[in-house]
Amino acid sequence: MRATVNFPAHGGSALPPSLLFRNLSSSAAGGALSPHDHALFKRRGVNKLRVGGFICCTGSPGVWGPCATNSAQLAVAEINKRGGILGRELELSIYDAGGPLDEVLDRAEQAIVFDEVDLIVGLHTSAVRVGLRDVTTRHRIPYIYTPVYEGGERTPGVMAIGETPRWQSRPAIHWLPP
Repeated sequence: MRATVNFPAHGGSALPPSLLFRNLSSSAAGGALSPHDHALFKRRGVNKLRVGGFICCTGSPGVWGPCATNSAQLAVAEINKRGGILGRELELSIYDAGGPLDEVLDRAEQAIVFDEVDLIVGLHTSAVRVGLRDVTTRHRIPYIYTPVYEGGERTPGVMAIGETPRWQSRPAIHWLPP
């Protein structure tokens, strides 16, 4: 897993550059954050809804990363411009979901335990979804899974909002001429 990047609502970097690009999976860091790092992630106000965006930024699906990150930033800016959600401003943090599964799940666990996120939104593979749904269910935070997926997700607290192949293909097949 590479880095965690926080995008505050009013621009500017919320984290020092040394944290933005460090490799959290390096053996020196042990994948864990230092006590100094945790202070940066403490709740900045009860009025913010902190969204953890688990997006593939590395590996084969990392090709989605820039587009997904930019789309999420745009959505957060537009929602905040309109007053947020139920009066709560959104604060977006991006986490790499493209690394080894155990590292992604450890980082999600840290983000929840150290009070960095109120909910998780994921754009990653279904293998990560299966692992993350266990983490979010255990900690009772909402998890919104956005990409196309195989269907059948019924885990409480998990909202899979992407299309399934059946709903992608069927309309196109009916549109084709005989």
